[in-house]
Amino acid sequence: MANRLTWLQTPAAMIAGVACLAAASMAISVETRSPFAAAPLVVVALPAVAYLARTVDPAAVLTLGVVLTPFAGNWQQLGIPGILAPDRLLIAGTIVLVVLRAATGRGEPLPRPRLVHFVLALAVLWAVASALVSDTLFQRGPLLKIVEAYGVFPFLIFYLAPVIYNTPRKRQWLLRALVVLGAYLGLTVFFEMAGPNALVWPKYIIDPNYGIHSGRGRGPFADAVANGFGLYVCALAASVAVSQWRGRARIAAGAVAALCFVGTLLTLERSVWTGAAVATVVTLVSFARLRRVAVPVIVAGATAVLLALVLVPGLSAKVSSRASDQGPVWDRENTSVAALNMIAARPLLGFGWSRFQATSGPYFRQSQNYPLTATTIDLHNYFLSYAVELGLIGLLIWLAGLLMGGFGALSKRAPPELEPWRMAFLAIAVCYLLVANSVPPTVFQNEAFWLWAGVIWGARIYSPEGQRRFAEVA
Repeated sequence: MANRLTWLQTPAAMIAGVACLAAASMAISVETRSPFAAAPLVVVALPAVAYLARTVDPAAVLTLGVVLTPFAGNWQQLGIPGILAPDRLLIAGTIVLVVLRAATGRGEPLPRPRLVHFVLALAVLWAVASALVSDTLFQRGPLLKIVEAYGVFPFLIFYLAPVIYNTPRKRQWLLRALVVLGAYLGLTVFFEMAGPNALVWPKYIIDPNYGIHSGRGRGPFADAVANGFGLYVCALAASVAVSQWRGRARIAAGAVAALCFVGTLLTLERSVWTGAAVATVVTLVSFARLRRVAVPVIVAGATAVLLALVLVPGLSAKVSSRASDQGPVWDRENTSVAALNMIAARPLLGFGWSRFQATSGPYFRQSQNYPLTATTIDLHNYFLSYAVELGLIGLLIWLAGLLMGGFGALSKRAPPELEPWRMAFLAIAVCYLLVANSVPPTVFQNEAFWLWAGVIWGARIYSPEGQRRFAEVA
């Protein structure tokens, strides 16, 4: 049986548990527009959580929550109210389970907080304070953005992943789940773009009146960029599986990796193409053991792309059309100009969380080189968005946490079993940074980044006992 919490871990447990419960309660209250709506659910859920804390492995719960995240924001199309979004409940439930088990001595003690965790906590507090001052904290979209796409869930996942996935067996659960998710995403985007559409599920994916990026490979995300990033993460997970699995499972993982890599092309999103291509090349040349296979991998990838262009009806024309489409480029130019003008006007504290659309009007400028467009959309850039809304101070706090978390996962060799995960994380991190320049913050992108980083951190960063434990099981 694990030891009870130390004096240093107890505050971390309280903060994690309270933050999770508060975020979930606020989300429910905002969803239903009633400050007391969460109370019955909390009362009913407490006995269930207490039971699960004794019987269910948190790794299984979190893995299921992550696999269901591609449906985030679209559950209503499946007949499930947003208040009962399974991915949200499962992730929140995992956090509560881990904290309860640690507090009662029935599970692993919580990780010893590091400087990066305090920086990430400060980033969340800064965003919450900004939202409170700008009167957006209790609005559904801005609140859920803080909880799911910005920091509360992703940062808590990063903090707790080392104890959730603390054995190779549990990490294999996650790997298998991502490979299965990759098979689903890859087949779905193929059927969506090449047919038959009858094999696409759920049907909202092919509904031109729902979501964004209709006509592109957008998958269950109903968002082609988010789908592309999800496909790339699953391709990398399948590649890790190829290095660790044997027999038919290895062949199946290789097929999923190829399917997902081709799927990124079918999204018809230039940011995804650039992010996946650059991230793959950077990763292949950054590790000695990968440099030996760099040329065959690049040739195989190029061949798969050429075959897809030839074999998928109409794909070549669609790719050519997307590559030359100037509309989105003008949109980014216009919103970037407005963002830079806003940063110059309020550089330190910004305009407030989720206030770009409401306050950006006076800061747009007509260019002599392209038309004035996209004056009513949100910023499609993480860095500019956080600089405008949180100020340069808020942006720097978030960037510090991002770099500390990412660099901490990449800076040293991991145990042998986790070294392929570290290589894959470099690709995820590079793709994340590139894609973040072209989209607003999204749920799966942030949760996948921080989950993968947390799994690697757990192998070597924490207590000497933890290092010995991971050395013994690796």
